Amino acid sequence: MDMFNKYKSPLGYQTGENQIDSYGVDHSGFTLRDEIAYQMARQQRENQIIKNYNNQGITQDYPQSGNNFWGSSPDNNFGFGTSQISSNIENMQNTPVLNVQNQAQNFKQQVTDVPLTQNNNAYLDFNGQELRWHQNNEVTNSWKAMSGKPDYQCKEYDSVKDKGPLPEGKWLVRQSQHQNYDQTQTVWDKLKNNLGKGRWPGGKDSWGNNRIWLEPAQGTDNKNRTGISIHGGKEYGSGGCIDLTDKMDEFTNKFKKYGHDMILNVKYDKDCW
Repeated sequence: MDMFNKYKSPLGYQTGENQIDSYGVDHSGFTLRDEIAYQMARQQRENQIIKNYNNQGITQDYPQSGNNFWGSSPDNNFGFGTSQISSNIENMQNTPVLNVQNQAQNFKQQVTDVPLTQNNNAYLDFNGQELRWHQNNEVTNSWKAMSGKPDYQCKEYDSVKDKGPLPEGKWLVRQSQHQNYDQTQTVWDKLKNNLGKGRWPGGKDSWGNNRIWLEPAQGTDNKNRTGISIHGGKEYGSGGCIDLTDKMDEFTNKFKKYGHDMILNVKYDKDCW
């Protein structure tokens, strides 16, 4: 793999010093013929995925695929056994091209036509300092929360990428957009996360055990902010997400038990908080 070690593709492909690439494939037993066949197949598949993103309006800053690239489990080297590399590549080409909504890390926020599985008796609101659960016109639960980095927690910064708070408006909180750290990460993924890379950069210290990706509702101006979620972490620190720190698990348990999608109303009581 040394011949490819200085290259990083638009979807985040890189080789690794331990012979395991950023897509999770172990090249240590590849012959030169295997390597060339693999790289050609990888490029062909990347071109398909990039075309799919372009059709969805994403033409730069593509979501980084990571181990999701081949659309299967990393068990048995993603099917890339060294003795049957050509046939394994052929099988992998039949894997459906990933849709942007399946790329949790840094995905492009899309307003979709998929209806909410909503119970109208409950909704959420966020005022910059507190996330509240409303049930039958009463606040039944509340959690201290924040959005935006220090010195950027003002409405005027809501369009500042990676620093400003979540833009005001209605956001969709879908059951299908929940992710649990331990259920979605391999040992290799966790190692990359701890190095500040991967799909959960910073690991549990940055995200906590759970996160739920947010989607702007029809009519909400997301100010071109993407990759926004409700999540936890070791301490308050957010580049636009709603950060619940150690209360995220409590919120997640209630949300999953509730079993429906929800509307989140974001309205700040003050210009700065």
